[in-house]
Amino acid sequence: MNHAAIFLDGTSAREHAAQFGVSPAGISLNAAGHAYFWDTAGLELVDQSDGGARVRFSHASLPDARLIVSDAAGIALIRDIMPRIFSNRRGGVRRDMRRLGIGAAGLAVGVMIIISALPLIVSLLASLVPTSVEHDLGTDTQRAFMRLMPAARQSCVDPAGLAVLQRMTDELLVGQELDPPPRVKVVPDDLVNAVAFPGGQVMIFRGLIQKARSAEEIAGVLAHEIGHVAYRHGVERVIRDSAIDAAISVFAPGTTGGLGGQMATVIASQSYGRDAERQADRFAVEMLNARNIRTEGMIEFFERAAREVSPGQGPTILRYLQSHPSPDDRVARLKQQATGTGRILTAREWTALRRICRTVAYD
Repeated sequence: MNHAAIFLDGTSAREHAAQFGVSPAGISLNAAGHAYFWDTAGLELVDQSDGGARVRFSHASLPDARLIVSDAAGIALIRDIMPRIFSNRRGGVRRDMRRLGIGAAGLAVGVMIIISALPLIVSLLASLVPTSVEHDLGTDTQRAFMRLMPAARQSCVDPAGLAVLQRMTDELLVGQELDPPPRVKVVPDDLVNAVAFPGGQVMIFRGLIQKARSAEEIAGVLAHEIGHVAYRHGVERVIRDSAIDAAISVFAPGTTGGLGGQMATVIASQSYGRDAERQADRFAVEMLNARNIRTEGMIEFFERAAREVSPGQGPTILRYLQSHPSPDDRVARLKQQATGTGRILTAREWTALRRICRTVAYD
C-alpha cells in the first residue's frame, strides 16, 4: 500500500491524506485513522480530469465519499488490474448531474428571491397571519423541537425560581402590547442558549442561567428573544422557507420537509438571519433602556460569549453568538444605544432564579 491519494469521507469538505493498494478484488485504503476496503463490485469511476492525470472514485458502501488519485503509477495500476472501471461509470455521471441540477435550481431560486424583493413580501405576509395560525405553527414547531431535544419536554418549576422568572418577564413587558404575549420557561439542559418559537413561547436553557454572571445578562438575552416574538421572525422564516421549498420542489420533488421540522431546525441553530438578529438586539436594548435596566449586562454577556465561542466544543462553552452578527459590530452597536443602569433583581432573587431547576416536571 504505497500509492498516495486524497480521501473525502462525504460528511465534510475536509481532505484527508490517504494511502492505497490495488488487487483484483478491489482497493484497500487507509485515511484519517481508518481502514477501508472498496471491492470491485461497488467501485465506480466518478470522473477524470487533466487528461486522465487526476481520477475520482466512489463506492456503493460510502456513496458520498471520494478517493482522488493523482499518483500516475497508482492510476496506471488501477487501470491495468481493473480496466472495466474506466469504461463503465455506472451511476456516477447521473448522480453528479442530478446534484448539479439541484444546485443550479437552488441558485436560480436564490436569484429570483433577490430580484422579487422577497424580504418585503415576507414581512407583509407575516403581518397578515392570524394569531391562531401562528399559535398552531408554534405548537407544531415545539413538538418537532422536542424530538430534536427531549429535554425540552421538561420545565424547571421550583416555586421561588418561577416567581422570580415571572417577575423578570413582567418587568420587561411593562408598556408592551404583544399579541401573542410571550410565555417563558426554563429547560433543564446544560446547553447555553435561549430560543423563541412562533406563538410566543420562549425557552431558556439551564446552562445559560448557570453561565450568566448577573440577572441583567439573563434579562438581556430574554429581551432579545422577546424581540424575535415581537417581530414575528419565526413566522417570517416559515413563509420565506416555504416559498423557497415550493420553487425547489418543482426541480427536485420530495426534497422538502414539514414546516414544523424545518422551523425546529432553524430555531435549534439560532439562524433567523443577521437582519433579524439586529432587529431583536435593537428591540432588547430599547426594552432595557425603557425600564432603566442595566444594559451593560447584555453587553458583557455577548463580549464574554464572543471570547469563549469555540465551534465543536461541548455545551459548557458559550455558543449563543454562533450564526449571529459579528460580535465586535454587535457590541459596538449595543454600547452606542445603551442607557439603562438599574438592577432588575435583588441578590436574593438572582439566587432563587439560579436554583429554578431544583424541581423539574414534565409539561
